Amino acid sequence: MKLYIAGPLRAPTEAERDGNIARARNVAERLWQAGNFVFCPHMHTGPWDLYVQEQHIMNFGLWMIQHMDGLVLVEGWEQSDGAKAEIAEAKRRWVTVYESAAKVPGA
Repeated sequence: MKLYIAGPLRAPTEAERDGNIARARNVAERLWQAGNFVFCPHMHTGPWDLYVQEQHIMNFGLWMIQHMDGLVLVEGWEQSDGAKAEIAEAKRRWVTVYESAAKVPGA
């Protein structure tokens, strides 16, 4: 399956931001190892989030969702406006939303 990872990226401190990226990366690795294609915006745009306007990153992510079979939530998504927007876009496009990697078939 083609899966999109949704969870918090930005945070008040660099340590918290790094933790968000690490959690998303761990989920992505698990899903890759299970044979899925995974787009993890934390890994693709994380290094740029300090330099590129947040809306540009968000628009790219929302565009990517339409090409996915599923969206997988990462711990802490409830506090992320970006993840909530990604969930709304997935639902709008009939992309399955998985509450965690454990809910993805075969993962």
